[in-house]
Amino acid sequence: ANVHFQVLDDNLYALQLKSGASASFSTPLVLRFNFSSAQWENLTPDAEITPASVAVHGQGHIEAVGWNTWQKNALIGLPGSGKRLEAVRLQLSDLPACSLRYRAKVQGQGWTVWAQNGAVAGTTGQGSALENFEMLVNPWECEGFRLSYRVSLKDKGWQSWVLGDYTSSGTAVDLQNTQAIEALEIVLKQAEASVR
Repeated sequence: ANVHFQVLDDNLYALQLKSGASASFSTPLVLRFNFSSAQWENLTPDAEITPASVAVHGQGHIEAVGWNTWQKNALIGLPGSGKRLEAVRLQLSDLPACSLRYRAKVQGQGWTVWAQNGAVAGTTGQGSALENFEMLVNPWECEGFRLSYRVSLKDKGWQSWVLGDYTSSGTAVDLQNTQAIEALEIVLKQAEASVR
């Protein structure tokens, strides 16, 4: 049997087994070491994942509007409005072993730290636009699903789709971009389906 082991975070690990040369890896066993109890905790979901319920939920802070309502696998921001997107919050639903990380490049400030679990990437109340964006899902944790995203830039419109996983991720636009992002579109699909 083959074993695939990956460190996901400080004390979060994924372990997958493969029984033969042609067999695919199993659903990952996700473990976390609890230092206070000095024991391993199994975070692997017991229930089957229902593809229809799996989603990325997002919320954007928009110039002169504030926080919009949470959107499911949809559009965050107002493309073509001239209003800049200033901050983003994202969460995954019904994929408990899957982590989503994201960060934003803020006008005049550079890249934020990586955020996850609904934390804010960007700023509010400072009038600073997002100029770039990057998001990642771990393909071993999120086996069977693919994430893609794109942004709409002020005066330039929608940019190309980017695949968001650790093996092939890229930023939403050229690293030298200084145009304000107006909107972000996110699609999470089963891997068998084609990504836009």
